Amino acid sequence: MIEITTVLTKEVQKSMTKKIWIGSWIALTIGAIGMLLYIFADPIWGTQKWTEFLLIFALPFGFGLVYIIMLNKIYKKPFDERNVNIYQFEPDGFTVVTFRGDANTGSMRVSYDQIAKVKETADYLFLFVNKFSAFAVKKADSSPSDIETIKSYLGVK
Repeated sequence: MIEITTVLTKEVQKSMTKKIWIGSWIALTIGAIGMLLYIFADPIWGTQKWTEFLLIFALPFGFGLVYIIMLNKIYKKPFDERNVNIYQFEPDGFTVVTFRGDANTGSMRVSYDQIAKVKETADYLFLFVNKFSAFAVKKADSSPSDIETIKSYLGVK
């Protein structure tokens, strides 16, 4: 059995939402450029059918703006640094025991076939059980051989 303790910090949260953050800024930028083109194209070329097409850029602008506002709200909330997950990896699955401070708030047994996706960064293994929920396992809290063993359990190279 391999046991890894991971303190859940804002760093973990930011690492998990990095792609959403970047995608939101790209959508906002593309939307803003398209809307500016519409504003400046209308007086130059007059009201033509193709200039109205530029209004479609309001959609990525709106989605990007909403996601950026939502992520900023999440990031600015006071984060409880006392959240800790203790993972116990075995060949057939792993158990997660969650603590808030000294209180055990729950545990969960997960088999490896329930893992939909594994994302590896320099510091973490993210074990996604669905598109939005993941377990963050800090790699520095274990030996490289233990991480390789866990990856073999997960079927990851």
